[in-house]
Amino acid sequence: MRLKTATVSRFLQRHASFRTGEAQLVIAVLCQAYGDLPLPSAARFIEGWHFEHLCGLVGLEPDFVRLVFRESLNGAEGRTEQPSKAAAPVPAKNKGAIGSPEQRH
Repeated sequence: MRLKTATVSRFLQRHASFRTGEAQLVIAVLCQAYGDLPLPSAARFIEGWHFEHLCGLVGLEPDFVRLVFRESLNGAEGRTEQPSKAAAPVPAKNKGAIGSPEQRH
């Protein structure tokens, strides 16, 4: 059973490095792609550099988000554990990330 997009969104928001309106917007864009799967355009977006850039803006590791999407699509019914720590999000290193000093001019 596929998890609802709102559930995936809340999970990503808890793991994002920033909790701003802009970060919520970026996560909404990421989750829209999740909701649009299995459309080929959504699958291409999730594998592309735009997806990776958006993940970096909110401090999420793209491979972690892909894992969350994959696990959510495959059905996390009855599962309580989170994805392995090896795939845990890392702090954003991108200059200009949402909420970074470069963005607070």
